[in-house]
Amino acid sequence: MRGPGVREWLRTVMLPSLTRRVLLGFGVVMLVAWLGLLGLEVYMLRVAGWHASAVSNRYETEQLLVLLQERGHADGLPALMEGQERLRKKRWAEQGDWPPKLSLQIWHRERLVYQGPDVPNAELLDGWVRHETAAGDWRLRSDLQIWGIWFLSMDGLSFFARPLLYSLPFLLFPAWFLLRRGLAPLRRLSREIQRRDSHQLQPLGESPYAELRPLVVALNRLMARLQLRLQREREFLQDAAHELKTPLAVVEANVEIVEGAALSPVQRLALEQLRLGVRRSSHMVGQLLALARSQGERETLELRESDLVTLLCDRIALLDALARRRRISLALEAPERCPLRMHRESLARLVDNLLDNAIKYSPEGSSVLLRLTLDEKGLPRLEVLDQGPGIAADLRPQVFERFFRLPGQEQSGSGLGLAIVEQAAAQNGARVALQDGPQGRGLCAVVSWA
Repeated sequence: MRGPGVREWLRTVMLPSLTRRVLLGFGVVMLVAWLGLLGLEVYMLRVAGWHASAVSNRYETEQLLVLLQERGHADGLPALMEGQERLRKKRWAEQGDWPPKLSLQIWHRERLVYQGPDVPNAELLDGWVRHETAAGDWRLRSDLQIWGIWFLSMDGLSFFARPLLYSLPFLLFPAWFLLRRGLAPLRRLSREIQRRDSHQLQPLGESPYAELRPLVVALNRLMARLQLRLQREREFLQDAAHELKTPLAVVEANVEIVEGAALSPVQRLALEQLRLGVRRSSHMVGQLLALARSQGERETLELRESDLVTLLCDRIALLDALARRRRISLALEAPERCPLRMHRESLARLVDNLLDNAIKYSPEGSSVLLRLTLDEKGLPRLEVLDQGPGIAADLRPQVFERFFRLPGQEQSGSGLGLAIVEQAAAQNGARVALQDGPQGRGLCAVVSWA
């Protein structure tokens, strides 16, 4: 059970989301703003770093120049510079800073006597030098980049990244919460539509929100078109059924007249087939009228309290003659009384169609059971059990469609019985389902009230 649930949750999560889309937009705007501020800060830091590095560069070279003047010669200069570099790095480390790289050239009497390891090329270009100082026979050319070293250090990177990392949860969570609150009317509208069944086509209430008004107006127009189409369909069914009733009654009356005449065996057989055809057509016309009535009665239906057990007994007595012709016994298991608010005519159609189907598809000499029980809430549950061939599980949803007939079905029928049953159940606040019979034999039609 967990597998399909997890897959359904993942499928839902992977669907495009307006909330995620808006939050992503907020995140992109924040990132762009942060990059803009970062660029401005880097620019300002670079300007400040140039000034700081110029001051530090001048200090470093002047101290070194004093040392070189005291030395007076260029012998052993690399060893001296190596020691000075160690002292410089130690001094920066004691201050808690990263020691910046010092690019340095030392000239003695216009001769290059030392070039530091951080000089970009052998020929020092003027565009590279940011400080040059000279005294006596010595001339120093140097460049010290403080801002770049700090910016690329962990302290520099964290200084710029911290505002973005700190602000994201504090800005995105309120944005998500406000979006959830802001989209609540849309979710309420969705739940209201979902609670309706296919027959509740009344207009939705006007939304007070400007963004939802076009959606509500479009849905109301769609439901009005559907309601008009259903009304025309009901009128067509009623007109067609009424038009067919009169000629069928005339044919049936003529069959009864001809039946009294002297007929040969072949004519007698043809007359019997004609009678069966007229009876079948009359039954279909009655089903069409019942379906049209059940579709049109839904809005004006009035439920009144009545005894469900009495209704079941009446319907069994009415269909007992049909069951006897096929040597099928009808049985009822029910409490003495079961008061229920119902529309008696439509509920009678429901029981009649379920019993008629059970009798029709059960083998001769079998039995059909009506079982009425009460659940823990005191609500009735009606079961009609037969011993027929049953209906395959994958075909059960389709049998409630109008004019649907099971493949290979030999019994006559109009394909409207279960459609009428479903309509009648909905009119009485119930739902109908088809299940396997006991021990997997036959069919169990269940009508339950919630």
